[in-house]
Amino acid sequence: MTSKIPYLNLQNVKQVIPQTALRRYKDLWHVEETFRIAKSTLKTRPIFHWTSSRIEAHMLLCFMTLFFERFLELLLRKDNNPLSPDRIRYALAGVHSVVIEGANKNKTATILSKLSSDAEKIFKALNIPLDRKFKQDVVTKF
Repeated sequence: MTSKIPYLNLQNVKQVIPQTALRRYKDLWHVEETFRIAKSTLKTRPIFHWTSSRIEAHMLLCFMTLFFERFLELLLRKDNNPLSPDRIRYALAGVHSVVIEGANKNKTATILSKLSSDAEKIFKALNIPLDRKFKQDVVTKF
């Protein structure tokens, strides 16, 4: 028996246990979900590059983004704080800091956005301090 699926050769399989085959088939949803995340949540789309180095760099950035998102999902799940990729992206999109310098550059101030509860969960999972103190002269929160 030869499969028509590329890279899959069933001739070497001596005995296929139906339960194992079914379990493997059901695990395909992880792969499908990963492609969905890459295409929709992370907005990975074909980009038109003309050189090999740019194509490879683009693919590397897409892969790294997907890896970090899935890794963060795993960390949050491990901490009993499961968040969907969309919620992670939304929470992190609201994290901002603005540094303001005085006219003579002798004083600076940092304005920090308020963290949402989801952003706090992400910061805790990554061991980022929640006080977010920076090494400027004045720190202001709004």
